[in-house]
Amino acid sequence: MKLTFVGGAGVRIPLFVEACIRRRARIGLDEICLMDTDERKLAVIGAICQLMVRNAGDPFMVTITADPKRALADASYVVTTIRAGLDECRISDERIALSHGVLGQETTGPAGFGMALRNVPAILAYAELLDAVNPGAWLFNFTNPAGLVVQALTDAGIKRAIGICDSANTVHRGVAAWLGVPVNAVAPEVFGLNHLSWTRCVRQDGADRLAGLLRNPAFLATTYLRMYEPELLAQVGMAPNEYLYYYYYAERALADIQGEERTRGEEVAAINRSMLAKLAAIDASTDPEGALRTWRLAMSRREATYMHYAFPDGGRGGGACGARAACATRARRGLRRRGARPDRGLRQRRADPYRRQRAQRLRDHRHGSRRRRGGELRRGRVGRDAARDRRDPRAAAPADEVRQAVRAADGGGHRPAIAEARDGGPHGAPPRAVLLARPGPGR
Repeated sequence: MKLTFVGGAGVRIPLFVEACIRRRARIGLDEICLMDTDERKLAVIGAICQLMVRNAGDPFMVTITADPKRALADASYVVTTIRAGLDECRISDERIALSHGVLGQETTGPAGFGMALRNVPAILAYAELLDAVNPGAWLFNFTNPAGLVVQALTDAGIKRAIGICDSANTVHRGVAAWLGVPVNAVAPEVFGLNHLSWTRCVRQDGADRLAGLLRNPAFLATTYLRMYEPELLAQVGMAPNEYLYYYYYAERALADIQGEERTRGEEVAAINRSMLAKLAAIDASTDPEGALRTWRLAMSRREATYMHYAFPDGGRGGGACGARAACATRARRGLRRRGARPDRGLRQRRADPYRRQRAQRLRDHRHGSRRRRGGELRRGRVGRDAARDRRDPRAAAPADEVRQAVRAADGGGHRPAIAEARDGGPHGAPPRAVLLARPGPGR
């Protein structure tokens, strides 16, 4: 059996390979094929994956290619995990949203729609090519925003496609660990979309174990649920997905993200650049442990700092990285309480003459309802800020920023999703996919 990953140069691909190694006897895997348009990065990540398989006794082979037809041919299953526009467009989405005082998280809000505009055409092009060269294969979409991507595949008539996500089913693992039983011994009931889901109950031997644990502070402290206040969990009566933090605590999340030195996209891009530079300097054939150690350290840093502002201890990961994230978060919060900017004396923030005005408008918006009389907004600071908006070039011309983001997605020297599109081949991507979609490494 052949398993293909489209977006095979993503830094999380080795995690898939590790999972396949653990299940090698059960799934009967013969080949993992990694396909990506970034051949330099593909060679680095591919070497890590081949090293993992070699250390496990070569239970299957790992091949790499930049040819989508070769990758899709003869595959029983295809996993799509791409990022059209690469990290640069993610950062652009985040910054544009934050500049207008709204959340810039990559799958939530306007940044999520920006991601969909780039990823949907590329995924559709790959799905059409798969249907042409290998119609019996199943496509598993791991590309975000997963809900919109799978909806687009369904609307396009792609029948052998399933959406997958690793963040909608984590609560039952925490319950199983707390009870000291195997994960398969508990049965969760989850509803909603992948990043907007709730776990209604987790049953063991027919009895719901989750309801009581949601009122147990000791249990909550061992899971991501500690990001939510106990009163909220008691009111909801279910376990929310971690992304619901951006809805239950929208204003708090926005204020915390605006107080960060870098967006999540900028943070991840810096970690990836550092990791790839170190891996490129390591000869995996002579120093395999050094290569694996470098990759694992980078993944640990990503995990430890993910949504760190949402956790009381400053980070979701443990160990040195979690401790550093916790210390950094406490320092930022302390600086904010004392009225200092968190980046002063550390790194100069990008010049932004309108940042102070936007922050003031956000504060005013939170209390704007207090100024309403008879359905009309009483003249005050909000009214003055509205007048200032008309003089603010950033507020007056959001369309220009969108056009710049589209041009950025179309540039960078990356090949289109399907190479045949340039030649007008029968399986080429739609014209808009060539213009907007540049599949790159996965999440």
